[in-house]
Amino acid sequence: MQNLQWPWMAWGRGVDGFTYWNALGWGGPQWYKRCSPGGAHIMYPASALGMDTALPSLRMKVMRRGMQDHAYLTMLGERTGSRDAADAIVKEHLGCENGREDWWQRDEYPGISGSSTRAHAFSPRPWKEAPRASWVAARAAVAEAVEKA
Repeated sequence: MQNLQWPWMAWGRGVDGFTYWNALGWGGPQWYKRCSPGGAHIMYPASALGMDTALPSLRMKVMRRGMQDHAYLTMLGERTGSRDAADAIVKEHLGCENGREDWWQRDEYPGISGSSTRAHAFSPRPWKEAPRASWVAARAAVAEAVEKA
């Protein structure tokens, strides 16, 4: 779910991108020892299979879906002239009662960087606890709203 959520967080925070650190961070023939199942890597080298390319992981495919959601949310805002329709969908399906403020993690984990805003994975925010079905319903609602707009 985290890879789906990153693009939504970018949209919620009003930015048009994010950096996924160390997507392909291995080297040499021992890469498989460092790429444990369930790790953060989103691509794997296919050299062990005799191919000179990188293979996408399911995490990468889920992230792409989240990036498509970001595009739909942005498109809805452009078609309606504001973020209000998208904000209402996010509030209904993901529980963000405080609007865009729920996408920020202010004053959490103050020892990490000293900043008042965090992008920490252990946020107690409502979108972080929303079940998969809520994310699917939010995506469907955004698509329907874009079609109507």
